[in-house]
Amino acid sequence: GDTGPYIQFALARCCSLLKKTRLTTRRFDVTSFNDLDHEVVRLLERFPSLVEKAGREYKPSLVALYLLDLVKIFNHFYLRNPVLQSDNTLKQGRLALVSCVRSVLFNGLTLLAIDAPEEM
Repeated sequence: GDTGPYIQFALARCCSLLKKTRLTTRRFDVTSFNDLDHEVVRLLERFPSLVEKAGREYKPSLVALYLLDLVKIFNHFYLRNPVLQSDNTLKQGRLALVSCVRSVLFNGLTLLAIDAPEEM
């Protein structure tokens, strides 16, 4: 459900996935991304401005709600898109997305003073 451990588990899942394989490039072709891949990208793009707004308005709950939304989309992405089984170009793009999700989850949890475990 909508809890801190739900977010922590998604972070641990990202870390586990990234430990299984290497991101070998920072450049990849996004034309092979599907709608769900792009949805993750769009949500990730919102993080900096959302953090700024949360700080400006003294509303840490905005960060918490954002993280929950990101985890829901990420879990859907993870179930529908076989990251490790994708062809190499698509695999590298999806690994980059997982890496970005991991970074945002880690930073968001840290902002909320919640432990950000790599394993659960």
